[in-house]
Amino acid sequence: MHDEYVKCNLFNEYSATISNSPAYDINKLPPFHFLTDHRLLPPTFDPFQVFRVLSSLHPNKCKGFDNLPSRILKICSQSLATPFSLLFNLILSSEVFPTSWKTATVIPIHKTGSQTVVQNYRPIALLLSLSKVFEKRLHKHIYSYLEYHKLLIPNNSGFRKKHSIFTSLLGTCHSLYQAYNSNLSSRIVFLDISKAFDCVDHTCLIFKLQQLGIVGSLLNLLTSYLFHRSLSRSSGPFSFGS
Repeated sequence: MHDEYVKCNLFNEYSATISNSPAYDINKLPPFHFLTDHRLLPPTFDPFQVFRVLSSLHPNKCKGFDNLPSRILKICSQSLATPFSLLFNLILSSEVFPTSWKTATVIPIHKTGSQTVVQNYRPIALLLSLSKVFEKRLHKHIYSYLEYHKLLIPNNSGFRKKHSIFTSLLGTCHSLYQAYNSNLSSRIVFLDISKAFDCVDHTCLIFKLQQLGIVGSLLNLLTSYLFHRSLSRSSGPFSFGS
């Protein structure tokens, strides 16, 4: 297939079938209760923190919908740190994530099998460079809070610092050896949930964040971040907005 417009539409329709799972019935959520007595306050963006994030950007990362290279932000990090910190603090106080930052460019990456089958491609979302700077600082603030107060499940090794597949395997093997030494039998259930992250219901996610003590203006900002996002589909050199 050589028509870039048709290819972009095919990828767009396929991605829509992944994320358009039925909305979760809010009435089926469990009774609300906090899982901790702690509450996370919104972060502040000072110029030095913004400078550190800008300096840590990978210069060769792909550009997002804004077409702004990370290399430029990294080179100009000293000059940009103060104005960016003012902008980020303004966004925090407004409790609204900028609409123009909610557009991601999606590039289909071939996984395996026939290259003519759309299901054999993985969509990779490229975020705006400025949005990534804001998100990196926000992620560090939230992640540090969850780790410090031990609010993450101990056995979860995915996307955590100082954790890997080896951490998970060591924990599993340790449990198996303990059972063996105690003359107990063991059972393991493996679940492979297809497109798990693409199908996370945002209502459930917001509910969970509240339970973990993320409330108020910070929760409002995260809610604004999650909803009403848009994509710019890219297939080779051709991009098709959706």
